Amino acid sequence: MSGTFQFRTHSRMPITCFVDYTGEGLIGTGVIQDFSVDGWHIRAFKSQPIKVGMSLALRVSFPNHHIPIEIETAVVQWVKKREFGVHVVDMSSEVEDRVRQFIESVVNLRDAI
Repeated sequence: MSGTFQFRTHSRMPITCFVDYTGEGLIGTGVIQDFSVDGWHIRAFKSQPIKVGMSLALRVSFPNHHIPIEIETAVVQWVKKREFGVHVVDMSSEVEDRVRQFIESVVNLRDAI
């Protein structure tokens, strides 16, 4: 682990969303397994040379949303085989609002069940 590891500031929510990521010479696709406003657990479809401390840009497709969101910078916090966790460090306020609205809609749906 890197000395920049941070404890979570928001609770994680299990959800499955497709994600494309790019950075430091790599391009990949995977699935978000759980996420919060500022931290996400990703499972890559293919093995990638992802390392702790790498900066990635993310494009996330939420279920039932036509326009994906763009995360400008997420830093890899941990790596285990094809899974890794990222801490979101840079996103626009509009994207943050969309993420919060999506989380709220999932929570409301789960509470209704």
